[in-house]
Amino acid sequence: MTPTPTPSTSQPRVALLAVPSEILNDPRVRREIDWLTGEGYVVDTLGYGPHPTPKVRTHFELLPPTVWESSPWRQLVLHLFMTNAAKFRRIIEQRIPAAAAEAVRSGSYDLIVFNDRELAPWSRNAHVFGPIAGTHIHLDMHEYFTGRMRERTPFGLVAWSWQRWLSRRVTDAQFTTRSTVSQTLADLYVRDHGMVRPAVVRNIPEYVEQEPQPVDPARIRLIYHGLAHWERGLRDLIDTMSLLDDRFELTLMLTGSDEMIDEVRRIAAPFGERIIMRPGVPVKEIARTINEYDLAMMVYRPVSPNVRYMLPNKLFEAVQGRIGVVTGRNDVMIAEHAPYGFGVVVEPWGPEKTAELLNSLTAERIDALKQAAHAAAPLLHSEIEKVNFLRTVGALSAEATSDDAVDAPAEGRA
Repeated sequence: MTPTPTPSTSQPRVALLAVPSEILNDPRVRREIDWLTGEGYVVDTLGYGPHPTPKVRTHFELLPPTVWESSPWRQLVLHLFMTNAAKFRRIIEQRIPAAAAEAVRSGSYDLIVFNDRELAPWSRNAHVFGPIAGTHIHLDMHEYFTGRMRERTPFGLVAWSWQRWLSRRVTDAQFTTRSTVSQTLADLYVRDHGMVRPAVVRNIPEYVEQEPQPVDPARIRLIYHGLAHWERGLRDLIDTMSLLDDRFELTLMLTGSDEMIDEVRRIAAPFGERIIMRPGVPVKEIARTINEYDLAMMVYRPVSPNVRYMLPNKLFEAVQGRIGVVTGRNDVMIAEHAPYGFGVVVEPWGPEKTAELLNSLTAERIDALKQAAHAAAPLLHSEIEKVNFLRTVGALSAEATSDDAVDAPAEGRA
């Protein structure tokens, strides 16, 4: 059922976005800010890092880690002897500024959006959230969380109960609506948690007007851009380079910790100029930056449920960059690129099969992938997802519900 648009009043509606990340570098949250302010909302944010954008009125910065995170031994005591609710209060809730809690308690917000699960248990605090009946509280689940997941933590099974408790909080009754990033994840949340089906709001960037670049048959340019993390297939990707013919070069445009990037640089060094390291760029510049390349590499081993079902921003950034994509057997990603023909699939996993596929690609085939991305770009951009999000949280203006608006499903009523 589509929420009824809120009537206009003399006072603008006000929203709070609570985010367990640095919002400045979180493209999904930045888009949500743009969408809400575009509908006339005043937007405040709660998260890590500095004030993210002039469009945000007030940014409440999460405080530094508490003493409980200062050493492995303190963390062990925390996990062994405290209830999960007590852990949350000590390692997360105590980091929320008092001014943010007071703003919520005073009823300042018409809409509160929780991004992912880490801050979501805060909504169970009756002292803060009890007086605000009628506020629309939305949970946007960027990833896939199930109680069966065993997170890779220093304490393994000890911390698993904590992760399971966080995962179960996504079903808490105080959430008016929920959303996630793909149809597959929506299905899994229904199956694993028994919740009403979340709405789907994909991680798609803004439309960029540009053309695909010609393919040089003697120099096929591969790019991986994103977080420097071994779980993202970087080791396999580097190993693949030793099996590729001389046409191929790889650029790694990495973000993340300096230590991890230095480790990748060290491992890639023996390949000389065939592997190029370059710094990351602001998210809004990615599509234009990668336009000079030919193929975006997204071959991740399914080492966890999150990786197995991931639908990364970079798949759609490749579309706006007008380059082809190379993925593994990830049904979520394949469902997005197969209908348009801008991707190829490595099966099964591993450097040998990745190299076998890449070596088989002609310049003409790569150019066809890039042309397919170009054709898909006007169909895969954030304006389509904007309506899904705004309709789900009840923020869509009366004008936007007219017949010429995007026909998007309004699932997710809880």
